Amino acid sequence: PYTRGHSRRVQAISTAIGRQMGLDDTQIRELEISALMHDIGKLGIDESLLRKPGLLTSSERKALEQHPVFGAQIMRHIPMFQNMLPGMLHHHERWDGSGYPDGLTGESIPLYGRIIAVADTFDAMTSSRPYQETLTPDEARELISNWSGTRYDPVVVHAFLKRFDAICEICESLTPDTE
Repeated sequence: PYTRGHSRRVQAISTAIGRQMGLDDTQIRELEISALMHDIGKLGIDESLLRKPGLLTSSERKALEQHPVFGAQIMRHIPMFQNMLPGMLHHHERWDGSGYPDGLTGESIPLYGRIIAVADTFDAMTSSRPYQETLTPDEARELISNWSGTRYDPVVVHAFLKRFDAICEICESLTPDTE
């Protein structure tokens, strides 16, 4: 249930950012699907690792970091998903190259991946998880804003900030109670 709610919220947040950035209807639809499916690779991760409270060991973190690769492997044989794969595969890349799985930098990170990265982070930070403290939306907004140009594409962060109030309303409407 958590993953379903998380994926729906990331999808809705990504769509709001994409619309703010002026993506066309085809791009919005591709972004929606890519965002909804962004964590499908977690099907290939041991359940005990996904539910582990507290910090992960180095080897556990490396295993978890394979989920974007697993997701792309799962979906790569479906022709209609080809335009969505880059967002699924690269949603943990960072603007400065410190992300995974490929250490891509700047605009070499596919656009859908750059958008999903911000949406995924915001939802993760504002959702209850066993391994981290839940932040308020304003605290999460401040961190994302501070990471503009290092972790995240400044253009995507700007669009996120412009749509922040609407994004908060989206998240409120998609709480676990409404699933």
